[in-house]
Amino acid sequence: PADPGLGELFDAADRDNAVSAPGVPVEAAQAQILRSQAELFARAMADLDAARERERSAERDDASAADILVCHAFVAGGQSGDSERAFLGTAELVDASLCAGFDYVALGHLHRPQAAGRNGRYPGSLLAYSFGDAGPERGFLSVEVKSGSFEARFIPIAPLRRMIRIDSSFESALSDPRWKQVEGDYVEALLEDADTVLNPVDALRRRFPFLLSVRQAAFERLRAGPADLPVPEDASGPGDTVSDYREFFSQMRGEAPDDEDLRLFTGLLEEVRRAADQA
Repeated sequence: PADPGLGELFDAADRDNAVSAPGVPVEAAQAQILRSQAELFARAMADLDAARERERSAERDDASAADILVCHAFVAGGQSGDSERAFLGTAELVDASLCAGFDYVALGHLHRPQAAGRNGRYPGSLLAYSFGDAGPERGFLSVEVKSGSFEARFIPIAPLRRMIRIDSSFESALSDPRWKQVEGDYVEALLEDADTVLNPVDALRRRFPFLLSVRQAAFERLRAGPADLPVPEDASGPGDTVSDYREFFSQMRGEAPDDEDLRLFTGLLEEVRRAADQA
């Protein structure tokens, strides 16, 4: 037989993943295709509500007991960091209102401690997993739940080593006493120097033995792509070394080299050429 087309394959996949309306067997109802985390979550909540209603009808439900939901989900409106798994679009988001039928919702996924709707809480991760997440305090939640209410208390913990980002010049990072208190932490150094620093890691690591990252503002300006860079008027073509230097200098500094820079470069270039001729 001929191979099925893409449309037929997708139709078959949809049939395999089809579920019925909440509380109704698949074979007894028109199948419903769940295409997002929100739809899947809504279906799960509807099934839980139906199960709880059956318990109440059978008089097996303790009215004084608290209803607690534990789940891993990205609640819409939550603040994510740069260490969570990244998604495109909003298909992974769920609405906090779907959890309204519970007294307390213990949530996992987002790494920052925060509330999610009226009765949901993220304790956050016990440790920061990126420098972008280094700000919020780390800890866990102590929660007392009663029927109809809860009280959550954040208990902070101190990690053995914090994740700290320092913004400074290269010389300041090496000598400024204000960085003394972070020498034993995991450090990311963002060097603000206008000129690039060659091989800064070894020097910085002598002060910060747990250095994990070094970024240079000069390189980040280059990656961002400076706009409206000046074009040399006397460029003699792509093979001209001085023109290449002008272009490189402009990309790195965001401005054209001045006369002193050009004199220094051309002098060094002549020395290199003489040495090459004599070799």
